[in-house]
Amino acid sequence: YDFISIILVENNNLRVAYANDADGSIWNPHLPLKNSAVGRVILQNQPLLRQHLGGTKTFAEDETFGAMGIQSTLNIPLRAKRQVIGTWNMASRQIGTYVPDHLEIAQSMADQLALAIENARLFQQAQQEIRERKQAQAALETERASLAQRVEQRTAELSMANAELARASRLKDEFLASMSHELRTPMHGILGMVELVLESQLNQDQKECLDAIQSSAKVLLHIINDILDLSKIEAGKVQLAPEPFQLSTFLKSSLRLLESSVK
Repeated sequence: YDFISIILVENNNLRVAYANDADGSIWNPHLPLKNSAVGRVILQNQPLLRQHLGGTKTFAEDETFGAMGIQSTLNIPLRAKRQVIGTWNMASRQIGTYVPDHLEIAQSMADQLALAIENARLFQQAQQEIRERKQAQAALETERASLAQRVEQRTAELSMANAELARASRLKDEFLASMSHELRTPMHGILGMVELVLESQLNQDQKECLDAIQSSAKVLLHIINDILDLSKIEAGKVQLAPEPFQLSTFLKSSLRLLESSVK
């Protein structure tokens, strides 16, 4: 041969996988499947032997062959798994270089060549899948690391928030305890003074006013004690001490409180 090539089918297109001429120009990489010698061999799954082109233009390649002085060609199908994956092509400037006796040995060699090409394709595909899998695994590991970092950051933020809440709750309890103490001290003084005045000589109106003051002061002291109990409840330290009481006394006290507010 003067020229030789391997042309493969990829996505219904032809690709020159190998050519012995320097630029591969004799084997047009854009040959159509139809109207080309290579395409006919692929579509019919049969070798094509031409012993004397003699300037004919039967196929798309013939114009280039004529310019290169090619007189005889041999195109052998490359078969892998009962499928034609391309062609093995030979061209000579001599008339009758290839004869029918060459077809059997050429096809046998082409079958071995097709098997090697298919194995190479499978190897490349496996390598590509391995690379893609490694990339996917690396991306997954990156995402896992990022997720772990976000979880760690969020956990730290929650810990800080919980610490701030605990501090705020502690400060609130301290404030309530302090204020309750500061308010109860003068309130006890007020109640003590009212009791002393009530023991003196008073008219009925004065006594009723002092009774209202005493009742309101006791209610306020009770509220102060409730505030202190609230902090004990939140701390889980409250102790219930149920006592009997007179509902009528409670209602009268409430009425006196309301009467003083109206006045």
